[in-house]
Amino acid sequence: MFWIIGGEDIFHTLAKTTGSSLLEKFAHQLTHPAWNGFRMYDLIFPLFLFLAGVSTPYSIGKKLQAGASREQLLIKVVKRGLILVLLGIIANNGLELKPIAEMRFGSVLGRIGLAYMFANFIYLYTGWRAQVMWFAGILIGYWLLLKFNAAPGFAAGDLTREGNFASYVDRLLLPGKLYEGIHDPEGILSTVPAISTALLGILAGTVLRAGKFSESKKAGYLAIGGVISL
Repeated sequence: MFWIIGGEDIFHTLAKTTGSSLLEKFAHQLTHPAWNGFRMYDLIFPLFLFLAGVSTPYSIGKKLQAGASREQLLIKVVKRGLILVLLGIIANNGLELKPIAEMRFGSVLGRIGLAYMFANFIYLYTGWRAQVMWFAGILIGYWLLLKFNAAPGFAAGDLTREGNFASYVDRLLLPGKLYEGIHDPEGILSTVPAISTALLGILAGTVLRAGKFSESKKAGYLAIGGVISL
């Protein structure tokens, strides 16, 4: 949160003011790559999704143990998810009524809401083994979609901004305007793997909440899971 509310500006300013090569390298990590690549700044959004998942066993799981029905909790989850989607649309477009063609519907809040919602669907009706299978299956399925489907005018498996299949689906199905014209970073198809990020958080939260494990075992399981995820 520190980086989002202005922390990044502090380091960008320090790097420019001092000319320090070390600060310049650090400030560079507080930017997003144009397309290919990975920097520290790219961890922030997935971390929100992961932490939303971690909270699930403590909130939804606790209520389940207290006797709440899955249907009641499902309604609450759907409400929370849709509220975040709505807030994301408002954050993008304000409260002023606009033609749909001038509105942007994809948003950071919307992706958090949808990923949280679908990951919680899975959590409510499956055990941890099935959740692991869902986590892996979603990622493999998404890779297969990108690898073996082609956008018109491009080869199957093209991963450029213009030619990847996820961008094509957004141009085809996402109403309004896209954030980058031909691609939206919070588009429809690219939201699917975000569900796996939330599921990974749910699995981590399940380990953290498990009373049968010692603190050292929890740390060990989380470390192993982290290494496998790499």
